Parts: sequence; C-alpha cells; structure tokens
Amino acid sequence: MKSLLLALLLLLPAVAVAQPAPKPPTLADLSKKAVDVLRVLHDRGADLYNAGDAPGAVKVYQTALGAVSPFVAHHPAIQKAIADGLAEAEKADGDKAKAFKLHEVIELVRADLRTEAKKLDAEPMPKSPDPKPKDPDPKPKEPQPAAPILQGVVTLKGKPLAGADVVVVSLNLPAPRVFLAKTDAEGKYQFATLPPAEYVVIVTGAGVPAKYQTTDTSGLRATVKAAGATMDWGLQ
Repeated sequence: MKSLLLALLLLLPAVAVAQPAPKPPTLADLSKKAVDVLRVLHDRGADLYNAGDAPGAVKVYQTALGAVSPFVAHHPAIQKAIADGLAEAEKADGDKAKAFKLHEVIELVRADLRTEAKKLDAEPMPKSPDPKPKDPDPKPKEPQPAAPILQGVVTLKGKPLAGADVVVVSLNLPAPRVFLAKTDAEGKYQFATLPPAEYVVIVTGAGVPAKYQTTDTSGLRATVKAAGATMDWGLQ
C-alpha cells in the first residue's frame, strides 16, 4: 500500500505538467482588447456629456486612455499619441472643450489600433530562420493616422483665423450632437470623426463677428457623408 501511494504521489507532478498551458495573447489580441476598452468607456463618457456632465465625461475619457496605454506597448507611436493627446487636452479652455479633445484622441487611437490589428492578423506564421538571415528593416513602419472626415480652412477678411473654435451641431440626427475643433496657425481645422449628417456651424474666437457665433445667425452649413468632406469658410 505504501508503495502504491508513493507511486501516485510521484505521478501527480507529471499529470500537472501534462495539462496544456493557456495560450498567451497575441499582439493582435492586445490591440483588439484596447479597442474594446476604448469603445465601452468612450460610450459611457458620451452619455455623460450629452446628459450635461462634461466634467464626468472628461474623467471617463482620461481613464479610458490611461487604461489602454499598457495594452499598446508594442505600438510606441500610438502610446505617444495618447500621452500627447492627454497633455494637449489639459490646455483646453473648460471641461466641454477638454472633453471634445479627448473624444478626438480616443477616436484616432481606436482607428489606428483597428488598422494594426488587421495587419497583425494578416501576417503569415513565422518560418524557420534561414541559415543567413537578412538584416531587419532599420525603419519600421509607423501606424498612419485615420483621414479626418471633415476638414478645411477658416479665414477672417481673407486672412487665416488662428486659435478659433469651430463647433458643429447636428440638425437631422435622432438626438442633437455637438462637436468641436480648433484652428491652427494657418486657420486649418479638422474633425477626426463625425456621424454622417447635416450640421450648422458656428465659429468663435478673437475678432469673429457676433453673427457667426450663434446657430441662428451664422449661416454656415456642412454636409458630412461617410466619405468625408473638405469645407472652407470665409468670414467677413
């Protein structure tokens, strides 16, 4: 009996070792997980914003970007985009503008991660190394940012209008939606993503006439389709 018990005890480690080890996540799995986390938290933040709780939306968006950063360590460019976006949002004037900026960062990061996940899924299984392996590519490709869905230039009396807020308000969506972008030094603006719809556009900033700062009087309209659009506005 003692001999049989001893034999069973000696077999236990071998049985444990024989169990298949869990498959480690691939880089594509990590990218997809990050996209899912961003989607869930982004939708939660959007609900808070549309309910009038812009500070709450900011906290959720900041948490979302911080949570996915460890999942994208294999994408240094995307990690940098997250860090830069968080820092830039801190400079925004007010929680509404900060929430808009963080929303844009999340959408850009999600688009880049989806692109990278597809590339990783499409890669063939690694082959046995050649006797004389080739040198690795010294310049790995970085993920390309998604093309903006609405972009253009804003001028005031023929000159580029820098540092202005471009706000678009939906006219024909089931629930009104508001999005914001800021012009750069050359008067250029861009929205990373917008639902296809008709929008009324207002522009606020130094020297902008009052009529362009309300939806009732601006007279500016934008039609956004899935393929995107380029629209310039000349303010007088």
